[in-house]
Amino acid sequence: MDNKTESIIRANFEEALLGFDFEKVHSVMEFLDWEWHGKDGRHVPSIVEMIRNLEDLLKSAISFMDNGFSSVGTGGFMVEIFEDNDVEISFIIADSRSYSEATDNTVG
Repeated sequence: MDNKTESIIRANFEEALLGFDFEKVHSVMEFLDWEWHGKDGRHVPSIVEMIRNLEDLLKSAISFMDNGFSSVGTGGFMVEIFEDNDVEISFIIADSRSYSEATDNTVG
């Protein structure tokens, strides 16, 4: 990936961060007792920890770019980079997906 594209992605990420409701996510995590394990033991992450986690996810998403798309997540958060270099940040409590018959999704 060239530097210009990465700069655009990082700027889009910063814009997504500004629009993200960390207070709401923190409240939900407290309500659900959604804990992360860290060097200080298990705890509901602070907003600063959430942002640092998202920054790490962005780095991973950039490194995994394949055919103009990347999606990585952990701890309930997901960062997606799309073909047009838009970035989406999500906090996911539950999700579901169906798979087409053409997709091999066997286990084992």
